[in-house]
This record gives sequence, structure tokens and C-alpha cells, in this order.
Amino acid sequence: MIKIPSLARCHKKLVILSVTLPWIFLTVSLLSEDKDNQLKEAEQIFLEILADDANGLFPKTYNLSEKQLNAFLQKQSNIVAQNGLNHFQIDLKEENLFTIELKVDTTKLLELKDSLSLNLLANLLAGGQTLTVDGKLASESGQATYYLLRASIGKTPVPAILFTAVLDILVSHFNPPVRPGFPFALPYSIDSISLTVDTAYIHRRETGG
Repeated sequence: MIKIPSLARCHKKLVILSVTLPWIFLTVSLLSEDKDNQLKEAEQIFLEILADDANGLFPKTYNLSEKQLNAFLQKQSNIVAQNGLNHFQIDLKEENLFTIELKVDTTKLLELKDSLSLNLLANLLAGGQTLTVDGKLASESGQATYYLLRASIGKTPVPAILFTAVLDILVSHFNPPVRPGFPFALPYSIDSISLTVDTAYIHRRETGG
């Protein structure tokens, strides 16, 4: 015999559902709003740097949080998503160290540039694993360079050089290009950048105005 749930029991479940669902959607909305706020704050900091550069102000340091930086980088990565970048996140650490997490579509990357490194990486990434790269940033006198120290696919260590070809393609779309192992000019009179846990400090030098 088929048991039919009582109307009272169904009504109780519907009440719980009607109360719970709005909170779920509200939480998602708040997370999205938080990301939007972080992006706005990051863009405001960069606008401040641009304005200070134009006005020739004295040396100054700007604080950019890890959340703000990732919100800004996510917007940049969305621009090059059609070239194979599905996920990009950076974790800031002490002494100018950082960790980058990437998810890429190697098929799209190979359409842009066919190389031995990318072919090897494509074979390793058949399951769509996350790429993790540890690096270090060096900067002074308006020039910066970042170096790849270690790399892994999932939890398996792999030669960091495999990621050089991937990052070289992806970051070439940034302005200015920031290719691993090659110095690049810091814009807007920025003298150097120092990294600590959760915060990037952007140091600018005095300009003539």
C-alpha cells in the first residue's frame, strides 16, 4: 500500500524550504556583492596611483589586499578566458613569495602556441587538475621580475618550466606584459612592490608633475 504524506507534514517542509531558500540566495548575492566591492576598491586604488603620478606627489605607499588583488586579476583573466584561462588566484605570502593557482584549457592554448612544454602539460592535465605554482617577486627602481620556484599538478610536483609556456601566453595579454623570469617596467612611477601575507604594498617614487 502506498503511503501518502500528511498535508500537515508537507506544509511543515514547505515552510522550512520557503524560509531557507531566501537565505541561500541572499548568501550567494552577498558573496557576489563582496567581490564587486573588492573590485571597486582595487580600481579606486589604481585610479589614485594614476592621479598621484599625474600630479607629481611625494613618495607614497598603497596597500592592496589579497582579496582586492584577486578581484582585479579575475576581471583581467576574464578578458583572456577565450584563450584557455578558466581560473586564476594568487595567495600572498611573506618575503615577496606567492602561490598561483590556475585552471587552463590546454587545447585552446595549443591552438595559440604549439610547443613541447605545452604538449607535455596537456597530457598531464587530461583530468582538468589545478596547476599550482610557487614564485617570488623581485622589484626595485621601477623594474620587477617574478620567478617560478616550484610547481605541482594537484599534489604531484612537476618541473616549474612546464608552466613557463602557459604563463607566457596568458600574461602576455596583461598591460604591461608580465612574463616569468623577464624584467618588466612598473607603470605610473611605481618604484617597487613588496608582498606580505594577505597584502601587497605598492611603493611609488616622487614625480615632477
